[in-house]
Amino acid sequence: MDVVEVTDLHFTYPKADAPVLRGVSFSLRAGEEVALVGHGGAGKSTLARLIAGLLTPTHGRVEVRGRGGPGRVGLVFQNPENQLVGLTVEEDIAFGPGNLGLPTEEIVRRVDHAVAVCGLAEMRERPLSTLSGGEKQRVAIAGALAMHPACLILDEATAMLDRPAQDELNVALQRSKDELGIAVLRITHSLGEALYADRVLVLAGGVIAAAGRPWEVLWDADALGRWRLAVPPLYRAARVFAEAGFPESRQVRTPKELAAAIWPWISKK
Repeated sequence: MDVVEVTDLHFTYPKADAPVLRGVSFSLRAGEEVALVGHGGAGKSTLARLIAGLLTPTHGRVEVRGRGGPGRVGLVFQNPENQLVGLTVEEDIAFGPGNLGLPTEEIVRRVDHAVAVCGLAEMRERPLSTLSGGEKQRVAIAGALAMHPACLILDEATAMLDRPAQDELNVALQRSKDELGIAVLRITHSLGEALYADRVLVLAGGVIAAAGRPWEVLWDADALGRWRLAVPPLYRAARVFAEAGFPESRQVRTPKELAAAIWPWISKK
């Protein structure tokens, strides 16, 4: 089921000389994670705000479908300070569901689930002022998940997280996709992070210039160069091994997977 459908989307900022988006079309399926990549200024954050309803398209439409009608979009930005409203972790996560007028039991259930999947169970009563930047970002993401959105957009939302925290978040997002059927749109400048997605969209020239599985899109160094993007470091390493006679390892996502892919051939030598 498609939960987000973007059709022929155009957008021009007031007094701008040229449009930012020139006919963007794509869809997001329930339970799917899609990475949106593009060079700085390509319009990724503008597209996120259009999907979330914070901007109005110049032309085209965005449709978000929930389980029983129109769906909500959760949007988490790079700086969590702009999104946190509570005094404690638990209070902040409960704020959104509380504003929906949900019964107390349902609010508690949603908070319990969000703190569990985001690894916040042991700090749920802590004041937000005592948290690190990465911990605050996890609270912001948990608050968005507690709203049970049809689509969760992470606009560079993992930039403040270290590698272990990013790995924990990837596990949390997988659980949320499986349990709640949420579509995740991950906007990132890190093509290494995009390797974890089910699909990758490249935004360039105001349109979706390419779409496909990560290894279909991010292996092509020539195309990435035209879009002013760099080959992910992991793929650069995989290319070196391929040029040395090892089988191509396009579908790896981590250094450990690359090592496992080439080890059988190394051990034979």
